[in-house]
Amino acid sequence: MRSGREIRFDGPTLRQAPVTVPVAADGTATLALPETLPAGTVLVDAMALNQAGEVIAWGSFPVARPQAVRISALETASESYRIGEPAQATLRCAADASVDAVVEARLIDAFGRVVGRQSISRRLSRGESRFTLALRPARPLTVLHRIFARILVGGKEQDSRWVAVTWPKVGPARAVADFVATTWAPGMSHPLELEYYGERTRDLGLNSEFAINPHMIAEHAMLAGGYMRGIGFRETGWNETGVRPTCLSDPAVIEAYRQTARESATNQRPYGFFGVGIADEAFLTSRHRRYEVCFSEHCQARYRRWLRARYPSLEALNARWGTAYRSWEEIRGARTEEVRGKENYAPFVEFRTFMTDVWVEACRDVTAAYHEVAPETPTGHTNTFGADPFNGNDYWKLATATGFGWGQEYSEAIKRSAHKAIFDLWRSFVETPQARESRRRPGMRDVPPFHNYGWIGYDHRVEAAHYEPWWLALHGARGVSYYATNAVDSGRGVSWALIHPTLSDTGYGQAVKEALRDLRAGCGKLFLEYQREEPRIALLWSYPSMLVSWCESTWTEPEPNERDGTDSYGSYFRSALHFRQHVNELQHDYIYLAPDQILEGNLLERYPVLYLPFTIAESEALVQKLDAYVQNGGVLVGDLRCLRTDECGKPYAGPGPLRQLFGVERTGGQVEYGPTTLQVTEAAAGIDLRGKELSLYGRESLRVVEGKPLARHATGEPALIVRPHGKGVAIYLNFSLPEYDVTTRELVRQILARAGIQRDIVAENPGGETPPRCYERNTFSRGPIAVHAFIRDHRRCTDSDPVRFRFGKPAHLYDVRAGRYLGHVAETQAVVPPGQTALYACLPYQVTKVTVTLPSKVRGGSVLTARASISAGEARPGDHIFHIQVIDPAGNEVRAYTTNALAPGGQLDLPLSFAWNDPPGAWEVVVRDVLTGVSGEAGFTLE
Repeated sequence: MRSGREIRFDGPTLRQAPVTVPVAADGTATLALPETLPAGTVLVDAMALNQAGEVIAWGSFPVARPQAVRISALETASESYRIGEPAQATLRCAADASVDAVVEARLIDAFGRVVGRQSISRRLSRGESRFTLALRPARPLTVLHRIFARILVGGKEQDSRWVAVTWPKVGPARAVADFVATTWAPGMSHPLELEYYGERTRDLGLNSEFAINPHMIAEHAMLAGGYMRGIGFRETGWNETGVRPTCLSDPAVIEAYRQTARESATNQRPYGFFGVGIADEAFLTSRHRRYEVCFSEHCQARYRRWLRARYPSLEALNARWGTAYRSWEEIRGARTEEVRGKENYAPFVEFRTFMTDVWVEACRDVTAAYHEVAPETPTGHTNTFGADPFNGNDYWKLATATGFGWGQEYSEAIKRSAHKAIFDLWRSFVETPQARESRRRPGMRDVPPFHNYGWIGYDHRVEAAHYEPWWLALHGARGVSYYATNAVDSGRGVSWALIHPTLSDTGYGQAVKEALRDLRAGCGKLFLEYQREEPRIALLWSYPSMLVSWCESTWTEPEPNERDGTDSYGSYFRSALHFRQHVNELQHDYIYLAPDQILEGNLLERYPVLYLPFTIAESEALVQKLDAYVQNGGVLVGDLRCLRTDECGKPYAGPGPLRQLFGVERTGGQVEYGPTTLQVTEAAAGIDLRGKELSLYGRESLRVVEGKPLARHATGEPALIVRPHGKGVAIYLNFSLPEYDVTTRELVRQILARAGIQRDIVAENPGGETPPRCYERNTFSRGPIAVHAFIRDHRRCTDSDPVRFRFGKPAHLYDVRAGRYLGHVAETQAVVPPGQTALYACLPYQVTKVTVTLPSKVRGGSVLTARASISAGEARPGDHIFHIQVIDPAGNEVRAYTTNALAPGGQLDLPLSFAWNDPPGAWEVVVRDVLTGVSGEAGFTLE
């Protein structure tokens, strides 16, 4: 038997244990309804059993019991509230006669905690009465709460009603405060199954769900995110006309997506989304098949307006393009086949640049429409899949001209493709002044950081499960997104599931739990609160070079050929990734710079080395900046096909920038992308690889005018040219760097050393001279404390050999993940298997203990302040991260109170708001210093 109002959000349901009732001779069975159940409907679930105990009939029967008072409505003044505001509601009830009644109201959060309560006693007259309720949570921990109200007469519940209310700002605040692990939430599941799945994913270490009904996510006490509903931003089709079905220059399409964005914001705002995607994998055009858009009249007219704003006259355009247009109306966008085989690619490059601007402006426009309703919610893009000539993905513009504040990008952690090595482009650009200003909204005092919760979960090897979330955390992600809780594709025989339908962990789910444990227990928070080391090595992001490399190529599809010997289009992508991999092998870091950044000021002064990866096309203005950079002491490195055209794809006349910067000239021969062998015979400017022979790819016919060739190809072309220029040096690589080679690794090391970039923190082979492979270093610091992470890409190494880490100077060294003190040393040895991350903290003092101070007694419903501090002898502590756990009288960790917090100066005063229904008894607070593993605890009594 159960109450017709059996659901209780702060405790067990109102139902009785089953009872057995004998059947009388007349075939009837009589049972008494328990007085412990409330007044009103009682549901009797009955089963008739035969002598063998088998069910032969069953049914559910409602039984009405008298109610002295009935609730007719429970209505809130608002669906959502600001933090600090009370939830206000009106309860209406009707009594059959005059009666003394008590209205009890409780505010219950999504954890089931009673965080507010109110009791009103009143003599009710016959007929309708009204009660005004106001309930305020002291410190809301979840977005969703419920006001649960019941009315009692003589101590017995007569009726009850509940209504949901939200505190939306709790969600974004929690997302900003700590590392987020979200999952594509279960699909096609009953709400009760969703609840069970939510419990299981929380056990794995996830604290967020994505892309299901937002109320369901909020019910699970999870952070929430999702997408705007269909707005025409995902184009995966193809047609012969080149007209995009939802043309982003069509006024009707523009108004439709704006209105849809506003409606989505209205529906999602109450649930405190941490981020909203404009679509799941939005595309200007398909990434699978070349689809050159958009040739609608709307876009073509807009293109002509765009050109007229860039050129002072038609004659100026004709001069740049090498065309003879007689009127602006003759101009239409150019397709690939119209420029391939020609010298001047400007008509194609300009049209694709225009379409990129169309895409970027549409992203900005839909973001602005969403923010008209929900200005506090970051919007962004999910899975761009890299730049190609037709999809509009200029990452500098996406980061700085759209207002995006959030993303879910596929990353280098899961994609080995150079074409998709794009996460670090976002990392490089999203916190620039230009990007932060683009996402500033009216009335916004502080611009929140960019969140890029990269998607992972497609590779279920244990090594991948450990590598992927840590790589993202170390590269500024602030969170990760798993695909998915229970996703399967039976047709392909593929499962991405973290949880089996039986609600047990998959093998992958177990590996994820292990990988997330330290990230969610304070390491992720550490990476957010500490400053990532500022790189001193820069790469140029040249979007025009991608477009020109396509024009020079014979490749026909957007996904490039990245095999050895690939031509210009594939080489464009490989050049940047391979240089980055060499830098990582040396335990250095890098950042991308966009031409706009360089042209606006003196930013290059911060970077002793600038690499131009397959930079075939750039502007004359940028060339002058690069020339000044070298003359002022910079080290500039260029490679194959460098600076052949301007930013519009028009070839430079005469010797051009290649001669100006690197002292070499092209001699008119064809570029060769196939295998080549070169011999190093000379040394200069700190570059000395004499006697080394290399088997590489790519060469071009060149003549050295100034500078010194240190190597030549077997076919005679100069291969490695060093040109001192002013106070600096320009180095030209007439070849493509490989993915890895010991000699090219040494070449990059010498180039960096020539720029004054030394290897102070390194991974070494303790048993020989062969360098250890795949120890990427990321360093985070705050004040006197430095934390060094060494992560190994499991796809590029197989060994588990011992390694020595040197840290430059002695410090109190801690193995953060093991919580172990290693002494006052400058180095340590370890074994780091593929996919794993070693994390070391270097402190100027040793932490001896953590002291936790609490009041001895606390009443339920009140706020306790836990004070924690570290002891470090006579030293003044720096800023630490504390992981706090609260243990209830039964010895269970209470998940609602588990948190990570910054402890400035090694001290923390943490308010803990206890619920009215927390069990009384002996509780404990445990505080662990994340950097050192030292912990302390103290107890209190909850009354």
